[in-house]
Amino acid sequence: MSSHRYWIPTNHTDLYEQVNQTWKYFSSYRERMGLGSDTQQGKWIDEAFLPELIRLNETYRAWQNPGERTPVKTSALCTVERGLKEVYRMFYIGYLKNNRNVANEDLLLMGLPKRKLREDYEYHRILDTYPMAHVVMRPPAIVEIHYVDGESRHKARPYGVYGAEIRWAILDEPTNDLTKLIHSVFSLRTPCQLEFDFEQRSKIVYFVLRWASTRGKYGPWSEIYRVVVP
Repeated sequence: MSSHRYWIPTNHTDLYEQVNQTWKYFSSYRERMGLGSDTQQGKWIDEAFLPELIRLNETYRAWQNPGERTPVKTSALCTVERGLKEVYRMFYIGYLKNNRNVANEDLLLMGLPKRKLREDYEYHRILDTYPMAHVVMRPPAIVEIHYVDGESRHKARPYGVYGAEIRWAILDEPTNDLTKLIHSVFSLRTPCQLEFDFEQRSKIVYFVLRWASTRGKYGPWSEIYRVVVP
């Protein structure tokens, strides 16, 4: 695998085999890597990446028999692959590539590109800016969070930023305690939509945002925002 740019296979079978190779090895050594299910990063992996992997496996197995393959099954597989590739890229760049507990040998055994020698020792500074948000209501029960860099006020992310982490919760009263914001979602681009159940309309959602760099570093949290579910 010579190119970091094209490390995700485009062939259906190659992608299926590589991503399952990654997960099989990772599952055996995730505690050593500091990414156990009881960590915040590990929870993101279990809640964002693993469901996409399960969907890929189910859809691929329905598609792989040439005698039963149809255009509908091929289209469904392509749709699932798009979602999987997005979180797979984040899994590698945000949690594995520059994790001090993940060696180059680990990356190669997971079917992933190894880091360059210089990158073994260089880690980005923690970002000193945070996202600023404004909300667009999308009734019924959708809160659309648009965010920009708090320092430049530009829509573009700061250099070295891969996405934004958003933590949120529905609460009965205001809080400054981030531990009460028990839900977490990772957004690769603005805006990010939070979808709620019908019975949650008119309840108050509190949320905060922070940048995540391509080297697995996190910036400071924004102020806590408050919005009513439409």
